[in-house]
Amino acid sequence: MKQKTWQFALLMIVSSLLAGLFPAVATAYFDRGPVAVEVGQSAATVEEGGSMTVNVRVTPASAVQLPGCGMAECPQTCGEKNCLDKDGECTCNGLQHKTYYADVQTATSDASIAAVSYNSGVISIRGIAPGQAVITVTGMLRQYRAGSQTVKVTVTAKTGTNAPAVTAGPVAGQKASTASPVGNPVVEPVETGPDNVQVQGDNIPALKEPAVDKPAQQDQADGIHTVRSDHGLVLFVPLQEDQPMGKAQLATIMGQQESATFEKKDAVGNVLYSWTFAGKDVTAPADIDLTIRASKEGAPELQKLTRGNDALYLAFSHEGSLPGPATVCLSVNNIFANGTKLNLYYYDQKSGQAQLQTANLPVSNGYVNLSLKHCSQYILMEGSLNSAGGMIWIGVIIAVAAVILLLIVLLVARIKRKQKIA
Repeated sequence: MKQKTWQFALLMIVSSLLAGLFPAVATAYFDRGPVAVEVGQSAATVEEGGSMTVNVRVTPASAVQLPGCGMAECPQTCGEKNCLDKDGECTCNGLQHKTYYADVQTATSDASIAAVSYNSGVISIRGIAPGQAVITVTGMLRQYRAGSQTVKVTVTAKTGTNAPAVTAGPVAGQKASTASPVGNPVVEPVETGPDNVQVQGDNIPALKEPAVDKPAQQDQADGIHTVRSDHGLVLFVPLQEDQPMGKAQLATIMGQQESATFEKKDAVGNVLYSWTFAGKDVTAPADIDLTIRASKEGAPELQKLTRGNDALYLAFSHEGSLPGPATVCLSVNNIFANGTKLNLYYYDQKSGQAQLQTANLPVSNGYVNLSLKHCSQYILMEGSLNSAGGMIWIGVIIAVAAVILLLIVLLVARIKRKQKIA
């Protein structure tokens, strides 16, 4: 009986270790999945000086959501008890739902060859000079991950100047053009299809701009707003990159049961990163540059340390001590999965070495929290730096599990031998 008990115990230990290799993916109230972007065509040809339009559809085009507390981590930051409703939405900043609309951003790989703009569900591509460029169309919506599609554009040399101009059909939200440059493709008139979307010749519904107003601005003209929580007053401040800021807000909360959170958001309100200072910990209010540059491609000296392992390289514009200990909330869902445990390393430029600052930081809801007292260059990665002489943590667990399995096999063999002798 005792032998079976020991075997069961060892098997449970092995199962627990192996389970650590496959962490459960946590759900998040703000992570509703990716935005799907469809464009009418994946390749296009336009003459130098000419232009053309391509329909774009973004799904979903809008979403009804609660305003939340303004922070990606609600309710952890706001601290409100029972902060989430039955749908997993944060209620600490009100129970009135708002409709948030998707935003579309465009970019060109070479502005000297092709230019692009977006309006009312249509991108306009203009040929600048002969050559090839890639147009990227990105759809964004609050509480959704951004999605992108590309259009490969070939700009041909201008063939003549006396050809008649080609006019394009009107697009909702735009005035009809009386003339367009030579070489424009004919665009069919826009019709209204089902579900209140526009339909053009390629039958790809276009995202129609809503007739109602976009969501209201925050409480104050400067975007600053406050939320009362069971941890005290939380002051939310829009983060302005590449400029010192924060002294006035930090002085206001210093010594108080209050906190200030400086947030950098994308175009649709998703938090890219934020800094939170607790008033009781602020000792020296000052204006500092809170900009963080996060990249999957680090400098050569940093990549040498990580040796090809997935890592996020963090460059802080501010160097040195902070006005007080801070919690940095950083979006990492584009590189690390929920449930992943990360290690934070400080890179010492003088020695060229990296030192472990914090181990086993969990990725939750697409974010990781970093506790900092000073700023410099950091490396955020899963496992240990090879240059520090450590093994990747998964390898360590596998090795331990293998040893335990071997012990179990030996134990079972020994028991069988004893039974045969008896």
